[in-house]
Amino acid sequence: MAKSALPWLKRLCALYQKHEPSVYGCTAEPHSSGVLITLELDRGSVYLLALPRARSGAYASTASMDIAIHSPPGAGRVPGNGELVARQFIALLQRADKGDVHIKSHGVNSTPSTVGIVNASEEEARVSRQEMAQDLHYAAFLAHMIREADEGALDVDDSGPAHDGHVFLFKALPTGFSRRAFRDQFGFEANDLAAQAFETLLALRAITIDDDAVLPTISEAHDVAMFQTFFLSPEQRAAADRLWSGQYDEEVDYPRLLSEALASDS
Repeated sequence: MAKSALPWLKRLCALYQKHEPSVYGCTAEPHSSGVLITLELDRGSVYLLALPRARSGAYASTASMDIAIHSPPGAGRVPGNGELVARQFIALLQRADKGDVHIKSHGVNSTPSTVGIVNASEEEARVSRQEMAQDLHYAAFLAHMIREADEGALDVDDSGPAHDGHVFLFKALPTGFSRRAFRDQFGFEANDLAAQAFETLLALRAITIDDDAVLPTISEAHDVAMFQTFFLSPEQRAAADRLWSGQYDEEVDYPRLLSEALASDS
């Protein structure tokens, strides 16, 4: 029986981080092309993209997927031991992958006119919600804390175009926006800036993309607030970590708290 790539890679990352002392963190997150794997080392990070098979020019391949070296916007230089660690992790992937891992791209292309964007079906969204239940629970925690915080708690002193683009996407999610207008305003594609957020929201059917238009499929205020957190900039997430480190509790029903709090505002 085929296994979904994202939860499988998350488990493999946790195992690798536990047993490889040179790796301080290993995460697997949704990406518009497949799954983004981040290996955090003492002097920087290495990024790998797990992609559907049958792509030419891949750095390496396993039984179910191709692996590419990735350099996301804003990433620094690969640390000196980065390539060695990447090869070690790929070797682990090759041993663990028995050809039964299902990986797909949602095809968020870089130009609005390009066809091939895949909007998840209701059944696919239901499965994704199950697989990402912990991530969604934490997103509800963030949304609840943002609502409870003073206005401007996550403001950044020296913001640049990338941060401003994240702020735009956060605010635009409830109504939707034009991909072309975003590119004209900021100089880059929205899905290039926030590829993981787009992949996640597409997989969860929180948004649909119809050529140029990015449209929300959610209407409940607590869902909107929860999904908006996926568009927080790296600087805002760092600020959230500083403010609320240690306050997250897996046993608390944050979706219910968020829903009740927003209902009281209306």
